[in-house]
Amino acid sequence: MRQYDIFISYRRSSFELANLIATRLKAAGYRVFFDLEAMDSGPFNKQLFRVIEECRDFVLVLPPNTLERCKDEDDWVRKEVLHALQNKKNIIPILLNGFQWPKTMPSGMEELSMYQSIAASIDYFDLAMQRLESYLKSRKYTRQRLIVRWATATVLSVFIILVSLLCLFRSIAKPLCEQVVEHLTLKVAIADFMMSDNKILIDTWKDCQTSDKAEVYESLELVEDNLESYESSLKTSMELSSWQKFLVSLYQTSPSYLAQIDDYVLSMFSELKSNMSQMRSVVSKDQLLPSDINHIEGVLDLYPAMGKALYYTYLQILNKLPESSLANYHELAPKFENMPDTGLGLRNSEYDVLIKQAFEGTDHVIKGLQDNVATSEDELYLKEKELDSLNKAVYAQYRGFVEKISFNADATPEKDWNGILVLSAFLDLSIEMYQEALAAGDDPGLVTPQLVLADINKALDNFQSCHMEVGYVASAKEFFKQTLEGLPFGGVLITQFAPNTTHNVYKVGDIIVEWNGSRVNNLEDLKAAYPKSASGKMKILRLEQGKLKEISMSIPGNEDIVAFCNLIDPE
Repeated sequence: MRQYDIFISYRRSSFELANLIATRLKAAGYRVFFDLEAMDSGPFNKQLFRVIEECRDFVLVLPPNTLERCKDEDDWVRKEVLHALQNKKNIIPILLNGFQWPKTMPSGMEELSMYQSIAASIDYFDLAMQRLESYLKSRKYTRQRLIVRWATATVLSVFIILVSLLCLFRSIAKPLCEQVVEHLTLKVAIADFMMSDNKILIDTWKDCQTSDKAEVYESLELVEDNLESYESSLKTSMELSSWQKFLVSLYQTSPSYLAQIDDYVLSMFSELKSNMSQMRSVVSKDQLLPSDINHIEGVLDLYPAMGKALYYTYLQILNKLPESSLANYHELAPKFENMPDTGLGLRNSEYDVLIKQAFEGTDHVIKGLQDNVATSEDELYLKEKELDSLNKAVYAQYRGFVEKISFNADATPEKDWNGILVLSAFLDLSIEMYQEALAAGDDPGLVTPQLVLADINKALDNFQSCHMEVGYVASAKEFFKQTLEGLPFGGVLITQFAPNTTHNVYKVGDIIVEWNGSRVNNLEDLKAAYPKSASGKMKILRLEQGKLKEISMSIPGNEDIVAFCNLIDPE
């Protein structure tokens, strides 16, 4: 940052007048370099030249015969003037009484006489100072400018401190990241072993239809022994303190995702045990029905897709962690026998696509199971019984998710809103499944849209009680209610404006659903569409008299004073 704006060059014979000039300029608010004693220790000439380079204006006080001594190449006034000329400074000569330009200028200083000069004396000093100030390029440092400068320096200092702290904390987090990678890789390795066990069951099931059922029981016992060896490792979880959660979050990794990996591998464990139980039940029958064969083949075919979804999620988490923490992954990943060949280095959105495709694979298998179910009364009864059991399991799992959602008045509304996003995702899914079940004439299950909506309303009430200052809960409630009536699921909720600001168009609680003809489902859509034009057509939903009404409006420009949040988790 610049320390001086004006450099005053003078001979010792003109010290008094030069000092008076410097004093007046400083009093007027200029930053003036004059006192040589202000120089730091070190090479004098280098420091002096740096000050000249820094200043905008170069004031040269010229008593009579000053330039005669400038013919000497070691003369300091000569060196200062030449450096100012070389750096194209605004040179203002001050001509004292009796000074005259020599007929022959010192070498290299010929153009000095062409600069606009000022005749100065004690008698007309005030007038000379007025002219001098009019020639200056430097600006006065008023109190307001000093405050702005101080504020800028403070913000910059805080930013530098924050960046330094971020780098420091990230460095501290690396050993923890190594532990996270080791823990997750162990769980994925166990999932890989269980996928091998599932392959054993698949091969055995194919053989059991033409050979002795005893081989099936032997395979089931083998797999059961394997599962017992995994069980103790599966029960281990990585409990993180608040400080460790903070460190992990510096790498854009949510601690909740780590817990989800543990839960998912446990669900694969339970699923494999369930498959084995169903195989035992079917094999014990005297005669295998077509529906039995189709069902067992279907549940066994589901397992590889579950493993793929787990592996892609695992890679997505590791992809955000520092390379130095991935040694365990690089050591064990090549040994996985059943996982996809995909590795690290993809974009987050690309992993999302792979995860979605894996789940679509499970949906395809489930649909195949449903299409091939026999229509006999006995098998229909079995199907209804299985669906009832499945519905109860889904309901229990859903209630488990809901019970984990909590809000904290000490947390930020943005952080607590994640609990609402989880429920909104369930609502969206329940609406889709409910409509598909009705179209197919199937039982819609226990987790209905109405049930999820009731849970969302309770959660929103709890959220409001913890964060009384927010003003968008009523809009969110009405939005989720209208989704059951056919309102498209998606949009971006306006949550607040910057402190001490208002917006001439938006209101808190407005829901942006369209920008210049493009559908806005989430913040990513808004970010992709909004910068394309400084102004445009916006379509919003606004709460009026207890109902959301669609409003189209023109937006004059993009103002960075608005805070947004999603109404459904884009993940």
